[in-house]
Amino acid sequence: MTMNFEIGDMDFAVYQRMLAESNYKSIFRTPQFLNVWREGIRGTEIKFLISENAVIPGVIFKRGPLRAFYSLPYQTFGGVVGDGGTVDFNFRGFSEVAIDDPEMKTKIPGLKATESTEAFIDLRGGYKRIFSNYSPSRRKILRKFKKVDVQKIKSTRDIETIYPLYRNFCEEKKIHCFPQRFFHALFNNLLPEHLYGFFVFMKGSAAGYIINVRGFCKTTAFSHAWYRDFKNISSFLMDISIKEAIRLGDREFSLGLTDPKLRGVYEFKRSFGAEFRKMRTYWKRTFYHNLARNIKTGVKKWIRF
Repeated sequence: MTMNFEIGDMDFAVYQRMLAESNYKSIFRTPQFLNVWREGIRGTEIKFLISENAVIPGVIFKRGPLRAFYSLPYQTFGGVVGDGGTVDFNFRGFSEVAIDDPEMKTKIPGLKATESTEAFIDLRGGYKRIFSNYSPSRRKILRKFKKVDVQKIKSTRDIETIYPLYRNFCEEKKIHCFPQRFFHALFNNLLPEHLYGFFVFMKGSAAGYIINVRGFCKTTAFSHAWYRDFKNISSFLMDISIKEAIRLGDREFSLGLTDPKLRGVYEFKRSFGAEFRKMRTYWKRTFYHNLARNIKTGVKKWIRF
Protein backbone atom coordinates (compact mmCIF):
# COMPACT_ATOMS: atom_id res chain seq x y z
CA MET A 1 0.00 0.00 0.00
CA THR A 2 1.32 3.44 -0.93
CA MET A 3 0.91 6.20 1.66
CA ASN A 4 0.95 9.76 0.33
CA PHE A 5 2.35 12.14 2.95
CA GLU A 6 2.32 15.90 3.33
CA ILE A 7 4.36 17.79 5.91
CA GLY A 8 2.61 20.05 8.38
CA ASP A 9 1.49 20.71 11.94
CA MET A 10 -0.84 18.56 14.01
CA ASP A 11 -2.74 19.28 17.19
CA PHE A 12 -1.02 17.41 20.01
CA ALA A 13 -4.32 16.26 21.54
CA VAL A 14 -5.43 14.78 18.21
CA TYR A 15 -2.07 13.10 17.74
CA GLN A 16 -2.10 11.77 21.33
CA ARG A 17 -5.49 10.10 20.73
CA MET A 18 -4.26 8.58 17.48
CA LEU A 19 -1.15 7.21 19.22
CA ALA A 20 -3.21 5.78 22.10
CA GLU A 21 -5.47 3.92 19.67
CA SER A 22 -2.64 2.55 17.54
CA ASN A 23 -0.61 -0.67 17.88
CA TYR A 24 2.63 1.30 17.74
CA LYS A 25 2.79 3.00 21.12
CA SER A 26 6.18 4.19 22.34
CA ILE A 27 7.29 6.84 24.80
CA PHE A 28 9.59 8.08 22.04
CA ARG A 29 6.59 8.89 19.84
CA THR A 30 4.70 10.93 22.44
CA PRO A 31 4.19 14.71 22.43
CA GLN A 32 6.21 14.90 25.67
CA PHE A 33 9.25 13.42 23.98
CA LEU A 34 8.83 15.61 20.91
CA ASN A 35 8.86 18.60 23.28
CA VAL A 36 12.19 17.43 24.70
CA TRP A 37 13.80 18.09 21.32
CA ARG A 38 12.01 21.39 20.70
CA GLU A 39 12.99 22.78 24.10
CA GLY A 40 16.37 21.09 24.41
CA ILE A 41 18.02 21.87 21.07
CA ARG A 42 18.04 25.38 19.62
CA GLY A 43 16.76 25.78 16.07
CA THR A 44 14.41 22.79 16.33
CA GLU A 45 10.75 22.61 15.35
CA ILE A 46 8.22 19.77 15.50
CA LYS A 47 6.62 18.69 12.24
CA PHE A 48 4.49 15.74 11.15
CA LEU A 49 4.35 13.82 7.90
CA ILE A 50 0.62 13.21 7.57
CA SER A 51 -1.30 10.79 5.36
CA GLU A 52 -4.89 9.55 5.45
CA ASN A 53 -4.23 6.64 7.83
CA ALA A 54 -0.76 7.23 9.26
CA VAL A 55 1.49 9.88 10.78
CA ILE A 56 5.26 10.17 11.06
CA PRO A 57 6.18 12.42 14.01
CA GLY A 58 9.45 14.25 13.60
CA VAL A 59 11.67 17.21 14.33
CA ILE A 60 13.44 19.54 11.93
CA PHE A 61 16.89 20.83 12.81
CA LYS A 62 17.98 24.05 11.10
CA ARG A 63 21.64 24.91 10.73
CA GLY A 64 22.04 27.95 8.50
CA PRO A 65 20.61 27.06 5.06
CA LEU A 66 20.58 23.32 5.85
CA ARG A 67 17.55 21.45 7.21
CA ALA A 68 17.41 17.91 8.59
CA PHE A 69 14.32 15.80 9.32
CA TYR A 70 14.46 13.07 11.98
CA SER A 71 11.78 10.66 13.18
CA LEU A 72 13.11 10.63 15.74
CA PRO A 73 16.68 11.82 16.37
CA TYR A 74 19.58 9.43 16.83
CA GLN A 75 17.60 6.20 16.46
CA THR A 76 15.30 6.48 19.42
CA PHE A 77 12.48 4.48 17.86
CA GLY A 78 10.31 6.92 15.96
CA GLY A 79 8.82 6.07 12.57
CA VAL A 80 5.32 5.53 11.23
CA VAL A 81 2.34 5.55 13.61
CA GLY A 82 -0.05 3.44 11.56
CA ASP A 83 0.02 0.34 9.43
CA GLY A 84 2.98 -0.26 7.17
CA GLY A 85 3.36 0.45 3.50
CA THR A 86 5.39 2.47 1.03
CA VAL A 87 6.02 6.10 1.94
CA ASP A 88 5.44 8.57 -0.88
CA PHE A 89 7.09 11.89 0.02
CA ASN A 90 9.73 14.07 -1.62
CA PHE A 91 12.59 14.70 0.83
CA ARG A 92 14.51 16.87 -1.66
CA GLY A 93 14.42 19.95 0.59
CA PHE A 94 16.37 18.25 3.41
CA SER A 95 20.14 17.86 3.65
CA GLU A 96 19.75 14.91 6.03
CA VAL A 97 16.87 12.54 6.75
CA ALA A 98 16.58 9.67 9.25
CA ILE A 99 13.34 7.74 9.81
CA ASP A 100 13.22 4.70 12.05
CA ASP A 101 11.25 1.58 11.23
CA PRO A 102 11.33 -0.47 14.46
CA GLU A 103 8.48 -2.74 13.32
CA MET A 104 10.21 -3.42 9.95
CA LYS A 105 6.94 -2.65 8.15
CA THR A 106 7.80 0.38 5.99
CA LYS A 107 9.48 1.06 2.65
CA ILE A 108 10.79 4.51 1.73
CA PRO A 109 12.01 4.70 -1.89
CA GLY A 110 14.91 7.08 -2.46
CA LEU A 111 16.42 6.60 1.01
CA LYS A 112 19.09 4.11 2.05
CA ALA A 113 18.16 1.41 4.58
CA THR A 114 20.40 0.32 7.46
CA GLU A 115 19.57 -2.45 9.92
CA SER A 116 20.32 -2.08 13.62
CA THR A 117 19.89 -4.41 16.60
CA GLU A 118 18.02 -3.62 19.80
CA ALA A 119 19.00 -5.47 22.98
CA PHE A 120 16.15 -6.12 25.41
CA ILE A 121 15.21 -8.15 28.49
CA ASP A 122 11.78 -9.67 29.10
CA LEU A 123 10.91 -8.70 32.69
CA ARG A 124 7.83 -10.86 33.14
CA GLY A 125 9.65 -13.79 34.73
CA GLY A 126 10.79 -11.74 37.74
CA TYR A 127 14.23 -10.71 38.96
CA LYS A 128 15.43 -14.14 40.14
CA ARG A 129 14.97 -15.61 36.68
CA ILE A 130 16.58 -12.57 35.04
CA PHE A 131 19.59 -12.66 37.40
CA SER A 132 20.05 -16.38 36.69
CA ASN A 133 20.42 -15.48 32.99
CA TYR A 134 23.28 -13.08 33.70
CA SER A 135 26.68 -14.43 32.75
CA PRO A 136 28.80 -15.84 35.63
CA SER A 137 31.26 -12.94 35.29
CA ARG A 138 28.43 -10.36 35.42
CA ARG A 139 26.96 -11.96 38.57
CA LYS A 140 30.43 -11.99 40.16
CA ILE A 141 30.90 -8.27 39.46
CA LEU A 142 27.48 -7.39 40.90
CA ARG A 143 28.08 -9.33 44.11
CA LYS A 144 30.96 -6.96 44.88
CA PHE A 145 28.54 -4.01 45.16
CA LYS A 146 27.25 -4.78 48.65
CA LYS A 147 27.79 -1.41 50.33
CA VAL A 148 27.29 1.32 47.77
CA ASP A 149 25.89 4.81 48.23
CA VAL A 150 23.01 4.98 45.73
CA GLN A 151 20.74 7.98 45.36
CA LYS A 152 17.69 8.35 43.17
CA ILE A 153 17.49 11.15 40.61
CA LYS A 154 14.64 13.42 41.75
CA SER A 155 14.67 16.84 40.06
CA THR A 156 16.41 19.22 37.66
CA ARG A 157 18.78 20.14 40.52
CA ASP A 158 20.45 16.77 39.96
CA ILE A 159 21.58 17.89 36.48
CA GLU A 160 24.39 19.84 38.15
CA THR A 161 25.80 16.46 39.23
CA ILE A 162 24.91 14.56 36.06
CA TYR A 163 26.25 16.91 33.42
CA PRO A 164 29.97 16.93 34.36
CA LEU A 165 29.90 13.11 34.34
CA TYR A 166 28.15 13.09 30.98
CA ARG A 167 30.44 15.67 29.37
CA ASN A 168 33.59 13.88 30.57
CA PHE A 169 32.22 10.56 29.25
CA CYS A 170 31.48 12.08 25.82
CA GLU A 171 34.97 13.56 25.60
CA GLU A 172 36.59 10.23 26.49
CA LYS A 173 34.45 8.27 24.00
CA LYS A 174 34.64 11.04 21.36
CA ILE A 175 30.87 11.06 20.89
CA HIS A 176 28.36 13.86 20.37
CA CYS A 177 27.61 15.82 23.55
CA PHE A 178 24.16 17.34 24.01
CA PRO A 179 23.92 20.74 25.73
CA GLN A 180 22.87 21.01 29.35
CA ARG A 181 19.55 22.53 28.34
CA PHE A 182 18.67 19.20 26.69
CA PHE A 183 18.76 17.49 30.11
CA HIS A 184 16.56 20.24 31.56
CA ALA A 185 14.04 19.66 28.75
CA LEU A 186 14.21 15.90 29.34
CA PHE A 187 13.53 16.24 33.07
CA ASN A 188 10.86 18.95 32.72
CA ASN A 189 8.85 16.91 30.22
CA LEU A 190 9.27 13.37 31.57
CA LEU A 191 9.78 13.50 35.36
CA PRO A 192 8.38 11.81 37.38
CA GLU A 193 6.05 9.52 35.45
CA HIS A 194 8.24 8.72 32.45
CA LEU A 195 11.78 9.05 33.80
CA TYR A 196 13.79 7.58 36.66
CA GLY A 197 17.47 7.18 37.37
CA PHE A 198 20.23 6.75 39.92
CA PHE A 199 23.59 8.13 41.04
CA VAL A 200 26.36 6.02 42.52
CA PHE A 201 28.72 7.76 44.91
CA MET A 202 32.22 6.42 45.53
CA LYS A 203 34.76 7.97 47.87
CA GLY A 204 32.37 10.82 48.62
CA SER A 205 31.68 11.98 45.05
CA ALA A 206 29.47 10.98 42.15
CA ALA A 207 31.12 8.21 40.13
CA GLY A 208 28.33 7.36 37.68
CA TYR A 209 24.67 7.81 36.79
CA ILE A 210 21.93 6.27 34.67
CA ILE A 211 18.76 7.87 33.25
CA ASN A 212 15.94 5.60 32.12
CA VAL A 213 12.92 6.62 30.05
CA ARG A 214 9.72 4.60 30.39
CA GLY A 215 6.20 4.39 29.02
CA PHE A 216 3.67 1.82 27.78
CA CYS A 217 5.18 -0.88 30.07
CA LYS A 218 8.68 -0.54 28.60
CA THR A 219 11.80 1.03 30.11
CA THR A 220 14.78 2.10 27.99
CA ALA A 221 18.25 2.87 29.32
CA PHE A 222 18.56 6.32 27.77
CA SER A 223 21.76 7.88 29.11
CA HIS A 224 24.47 6.64 31.44
CA ALA A 225 28.04 7.64 32.18
CA TRP A 226 30.78 6.94 34.70
CA TYR A 227 34.34 7.91 35.43
CA ARG A 228 36.93 5.59 33.95
CA ASP A 229 38.32 4.54 37.34
CA PHE A 230 34.95 2.97 38.20
CA LYS A 231 34.16 1.06 35.01
CA ASN A 232 32.21 -1.77 36.70
CA ILE A 233 29.69 0.76 37.97
CA SER A 234 27.92 0.47 34.61
CA SER A 235 26.92 -3.11 35.49
CA PHE A 236 25.55 -2.04 38.86
CA LEU A 237 23.61 0.89 37.38
CA MET A 238 22.02 -1.37 34.76
CA ASP A 239 21.10 -3.97 37.37
CA ILE A 240 19.38 -1.55 39.77
CA SER A 241 17.52 -0.02 36.81
CA ILE A 242 16.21 -3.44 35.82
CA LYS A 243 15.04 -4.04 39.41
CA GLU A 244 13.23 -0.69 39.44
CA ALA A 245 11.55 -1.40 36.09
CA ILE A 246 10.21 -4.65 37.53
CA ARG A 247 8.98 -2.84 40.65
CA LEU A 248 7.17 -0.30 38.45
CA GLY A 249 5.39 -3.10 36.61
CA ASP A 250 7.08 -2.76 33.22
CA ARG A 251 7.25 -5.82 30.98
CA GLU A 252 10.40 -5.05 29.03
CA PHE A 253 13.76 -3.34 29.59
CA SER A 254 15.66 -2.09 26.55
CA LEU A 255 19.43 -1.72 26.65
CA GLY A 256 19.24 0.33 23.45
CA LEU A 257 20.53 -0.14 19.94
CA THR A 258 23.67 -2.19 19.51
CA ASP A 259 26.10 -2.52 16.63
CA PRO A 260 27.29 -6.17 16.59
CA LYS A 261 30.61 -4.88 15.22
CA LEU A 262 31.23 -3.20 18.58
CA ARG A 263 31.96 -6.51 20.27
CA GLY A 264 32.62 -5.04 23.72
CA VAL A 265 29.25 -3.28 23.87
CA TYR A 266 27.45 -6.25 22.33
CA GLU A 267 28.95 -8.72 24.82
CA PHE A 268 28.22 -6.38 27.74
CA LYS A 269 24.53 -6.40 26.89
CA ARG A 270 24.49 -10.11 26.12
CA SER A 271 25.98 -10.78 29.56
CA PHE A 272 22.70 -9.54 31.07
CA GLY A 273 20.86 -12.30 29.23
CA ALA A 274 19.57 -9.82 26.66
CA GLU A 275 17.77 -10.95 23.54
CA PHE A 276 18.25 -9.14 20.24
CA ARG A 277 15.86 -8.03 17.51
CA LYS A 278 16.39 -6.14 14.30
CA MET A 279 15.03 -2.75 13.36
CA ARG A 280 15.61 -0.56 10.34
CA THR A 281 16.45 3.08 9.71
CA TYR A 282 15.98 4.90 6.41
CA TRP A 283 18.34 7.79 5.82
CA LYS A 284 20.10 10.11 3.43
CA ARG A 285 22.85 12.73 3.67
CA THR A 286 23.60 15.15 0.87
CA PHE A 287 27.02 16.32 -0.24
CA TYR A 288 26.42 19.73 1.35
CA HIS A 289 25.46 18.19 4.67
CA ASN A 290 28.65 16.11 4.77
CA LEU A 291 30.70 19.13 3.74
CA ALA A 292 29.24 21.22 6.57
CA ARG A 293 29.95 18.43 9.10
CA ASN A 294 33.55 18.09 7.91
CA ILE A 295 34.13 21.83 8.19
CA LYS A 296 32.63 21.90 11.69
CA THR A 297 34.83 18.97 12.80
CA GLY A 298 37.92 20.62 11.32
CA VAL A 299 37.20 23.92 13.08
CA LYS A 300 36.78 22.12 16.43
CA LYS A 301 40.10 20.32 15.98
CA TRP A 302 41.81 23.58 15.05
CA ILE A 303 40.39 25.32 18.13
CA ARG A 304 41.63 22.48 20.40
CA PHE A 305 45.07 22.69 18.75
